[in-house]
Amino acid sequence: MPLTDIHPRIDDDLPPTLISKLQQDINRMNEENRRHTDIRKTLSERGARYGNFSVHANIAQNIKETMRKTRRWEALSNDKKEALEMMAHKLARILNGDPEYKDSWVDVAGYSTLIADTLK
Repeated sequence: MPLTDIHPRIDDDLPPTLISKLQQDINRMNEENRRHTDIRKTLSERGARYGNFSVHANIAQNIKETMRKTRRWEALSNDKKEALEMMAHKLARILNGDPEYKDSWVDVAGYSTLIADTLK
């Protein structure tokens, strides 16, 4: 938004350096507003697809806690632990959100495949 939209005679009242600074500030605020709107839109879309984030977090943390309590957890390599934790995240999305969303199932298979490919 040009400053002249705010005040038609602003050019007559302020020095050019100040006008330039004000225009930069307005542009920055407009960009921040766009980013904020984009973030809200993304969160709304994710909520519709995966359900309430707090509920998802509880499901995921319960799955992860159960995995960490197993006798073999500490013996697992970091890549296996990470794959299992990512699968827990994806499983929580399935359980809390849309179980018909194919990408969630493909993601679970993908993490499993990453580990399977490292095994003899």
